[in-house]
Amino acid sequence: MKRLFPIGAILTLLLAVGCSKSDDYFDEPKPDEEPTEQFDVLCEQINRNMASLQALIGVMQEGDYIDEVSPVMQGGKEIGHTITFEDSDPITIYYSTENDTEANGAMPVISVRQDEDEVYYWTLNGAWLLEKGNKVQVQSALPQLKLQNGEWYLSNDGEQTWQKYGKATEADYDRTFQSVTEKEDNVDIILSNGSKITLPRITALTVQIMEQDTLLQFLDDETKTICYTITGGGKNQVVKVEMQNDDGGYTLHTTSESATAGTVDIQANTPTENRVIVSVSNSRQTVQASIAVAGYPPFDGLTIRVETPGTLSQLLSEHDQSILTELRVIGSIDDEDIATLKALAKRLLLTNFLLILDIENTDITSLPEEAFFACKKLTAIKLPKTLTTIGDRAFHSCSDLTSITIPNSVTTIGEWAFELCTNLTSITIPNSVTTIREWTFAFCSNLTSITIPNSVTTIGDYTFAKCTSLTSITIPNSVTTIGSQALAGCDRLTRIDCQPNTPPQLGSEVFQLTPVENCVLYVPTGCAEAYRTAEGWKSYTFQEIIETNF
Repeated sequence: MKRLFPIGAILTLLLAVGCSKSDDYFDEPKPDEEPTEQFDVLCEQINRNMASLQALIGVMQEGDYIDEVSPVMQGGKEIGHTITFEDSDPITIYYSTENDTEANGAMPVISVRQDEDEVYYWTLNGAWLLEKGNKVQVQSALPQLKLQNGEWYLSNDGEQTWQKYGKATEADYDRTFQSVTEKEDNVDIILSNGSKITLPRITALTVQIMEQDTLLQFLDDETKTICYTITGGGKNQVVKVEMQNDDGGYTLHTTSESATAGTVDIQANTPTENRVIVSVSNSRQTVQASIAVAGYPPFDGLTIRVETPGTLSQLLSEHDQSILTELRVIGSIDDEDIATLKALAKRLLLTNFLLILDIENTDITSLPEEAFFACKKLTAIKLPKTLTTIGDRAFHSCSDLTSITIPNSVTTIGEWAFELCTNLTSITIPNSVTTIREWTFAFCSNLTSITIPNSVTTIGDYTFAKCTSLTSITIPNSVTTIGSQALAGCDRLTRIDCQPNTPPQLGSEVFQLTPVENCVLYVPTGCAEAYRTAEGWKSYTFQEIIETNF
């Protein structure tokens, strides 16, 4: 006969099985009693603050700006702040209620913290909030608290499941936000766990043009570029660039490099006196900066503009040339104008004046032979950006020349070009030159530094002869030939860095009267023997040959 369980026993068994399931997770429980009004308000405030915290992280990541911070008052007491943004919706946060009693640990405390990957994640009671073992990103989920039967429950999966944490007590309070600190440029929002969220605030809008207090002067069809910077004002600015007078003298092209900086290309068609105005506007204000532009005057005492080649002499005839010690020439010039400048430099021979000459912004491509031959009063010169050729003896015997700017456009430097330039101490040859010709720097007795680019293949005869102050020289890897007596009579030469793996071919008596026995020759690693036995090189006994990695 079958035995039957009593109905009471079956019910007891079912209840036991039901309780054996996790007490921590359940689907939407049915409340047996409503929470007190105090806890109901607290739970609502915490959930509201967590939503505000999530929104604040989003605003920060979007790079929005704070427009205004207003206190939230209740009963004459500040209980929070409403934060208004340039683009985003306002966010209201409420502070922790005053509670000096330590929490009993039953209520879950939700906050955020930035990890090493610079991403913000939710935290639970100071540790990372985990979902299936993974940290929960602030922007991917919004945890929710619930009070049920006087117990705290937390869901972090969209209220599908809830976890119970313990009973609500009088010690429970909102521990989301601690304070808001306003500064001139930003606002710090301090969380109760000590973390800080910093958001920039809209500050006064300003715009500045680099060198805006100067006057930009133009030749016909010349283009110059100015830079502008923007500070403050948030992120939604509109930039407008225009001429003060739309007279057709200039064409403008604006490039915005970022939200706070840009450039303006100013092309002069027929330059007139005018101003370039940069205006920046946001929803509140418009600010401006400007820079004056004009064409060059015929002559202002320093700069002379030559519109027709060959007319420099005529333009200078109306001025006292005996007192010209510095001159800048712009425009179109020719060999006749170079002759005028040479005569001007020589005219100063019987005076105490020296001449500084700038022809960088002229369009000549070739300096003729003996262009400034024996101009002893010429101390510094900037050569044209368009120059390709420096003629033979162009600066021969310019004994007072101490500074010269050779543009990268130069491909040919003539023979004897700088011979006997004795206060010249350093020279940099542009990397467009392939051959340094004969006697180019011979008798430059004060030359201590020479930079030879890796484009040079040939160093001509007598190139550095009697450069008695030269203590070291680097022969670049590109050099294949060094001419006769190229380094003859270099009394102080103590170091040669010769970079080619294959020893360059030497002309006769390259080091004549140069005490190479006091000179160390540095060569590429593994090449010392090649230099010791190479034709020409083996004729010289250097103090030492040292291999090195150049």
